[in-house]
Amino acid sequence: MALAGIFVRFWGRSLTYVTRLRYLFAVTIPGVAFMFVSTFLVLVVSARYFLWLTAVMFLIVVALDFITSYRGPFRDMPRPKRLLQSAALATILLFVYLFGSMAATFPAMINTVGDNITVNGEPLKRGNES
Repeated sequence: MALAGIFVRFWGRSLTYVTRLRYLFAVTIPGVAFMFVSTFLVLVVSARYFLWLTAVMFLIVVALDFITSYRGPFRDMPRPKRLLQSAALATILLFVYLFGSMAATFPAMINTVGDNITVNGEPLKRGNES
């Protein structure tokens, strides 16, 4: 998010880094709050619908980011520019969320995948195992 604060500079006026970062965090608050609450749905949803639920949750978060930026920091811009800026910011934040999610789960995937590798139905032995 801090890197997005450096590169996202289309707020319509010249802002300092700290102010841009504040705007970004203000835009993300509704979406992050929704994601926090909706994450508990994963506990009651079967694995069959997990991917579908995750995609719907990300779409809702993108819509919340779009609406928040449209009605918030971009409210002084003309309507066409405001729509474009809000869509661009929502897309950028989606990539930030996806990258953060992958970065958070990557170490766990590496740790668990290494324990479940099989060759011809037999578990793969590590170098120090006999």
